[in-house]
Amino acid sequence: MNFIFFNSKSKFAKIVYTILVSFILLIAFDRIFYVGYRYAAAGFYSRPPKNSIHMKVHKKEKEFYDTLIMGTSRTKQGIHPWYLNKYLNLKAYKIADSGKYPRYNFQYYKIFRKKYKIPKYVFYGVDYFMFEKTSNLRRMRTLLGFKIKRSRRSKFSFNLKIFNPLQGISLTLKEKEKINGFIIDYLDNNAKQQKRKNGKSLISTRRGSKKTAPPQSIIEPPHWEKIKYTNYPGLEGNFLNMLFDDLKKDKVKVFVVILPDIISVYKTNYEYKKFENDIKTITEKYKNITLLNYNSLKKFDLKNPILFRDGSYGSKVSHLSYYGAEILNKILCKDIKSKL
Repeated sequence: MNFIFFNSKSKFAKIVYTILVSFILLIAFDRIFYVGYRYAAAGFYSRPPKNSIHMKVHKKEKEFYDTLIMGTSRTKQGIHPWYLNKYLNLKAYKIADSGKYPRYNFQYYKIFRKKYKIPKYVFYGVDYFMFEKTSNLRRMRTLLGFKIKRSRRSKFSFNLKIFNPLQGISLTLKEKEKINGFIIDYLDNNAKQQKRKNGKSLISTRRGSKKTAPPQSIIEPPHWEKIKYTNYPGLEGNFLNMLFDDLKKDKVKVFVVILPDIISVYKTNYEYKKFENDIKTITEKYKNITLLNYNSLKKFDLKNPILFRDGSYGSKVSHLSYYGAEILNKILCKDIKSKL
């Protein structure tokens, strides 16, 4: 008996067969890529990190830095050591990146002050979504030399269940944020090792991406999803206080920076005033902390898409473009010059 999908001349049957085969191939290729990523990530995060803070640090590096820049990817794209060095003669070491929330920064500082020295200044970029997130455990394990107990997720073993379509059509898309984090970690690690070998400047010259948000991103649609604010302390807010307590004891001058959002994201994060009030309440307790709020139309041109690399209505995150970061850093340096 002939199978209808292979022998039927019916156009409908051929269409169904094509769709079915395409779906199977999509699942197969997606899972193969996903398995490859998981094996690569497990191997990368399991090996002793060459750029770990626990590794041998050159005397030149120990004596060089006087400033730390902390925060998430928004701070990574927004505040750059190059500008701080040019306008204020600060020697900043930036650790800001995705997945680095209060717990990570608290633990990092405790190690940094022993391994290097107590910095004179700390720049801490804060975000609307910072209290709803937890720090990336893989980054934490790298930082602490695996003192944090490994989670089961860090050990990957081949499992045929992942080929089950009920797990989702695309696991690659589902795990996009983690895959992006792994790629960034891998490239950053290689770049740092190359820099060490070549003996290049200890001041990072990276000043963000020149990519800008499309103009239509600021056109307000009839309806869009608005993002609720997770109140302090949330999941890791207590670590923020612990970090600020340590910085106060060490007499470090701290600049807490609320980075600007493109107007569409600013309106999407409709409870922004709650976030702003929480940050004010936290920082007012510390005389060594200066709060700088640039998420304001009076302080920054939130309506100019050229100054941002992404963000749209319904999205809770936007990052500054090369041009936006240049403007922000000039304003920032001017604002704090008299406070140093």
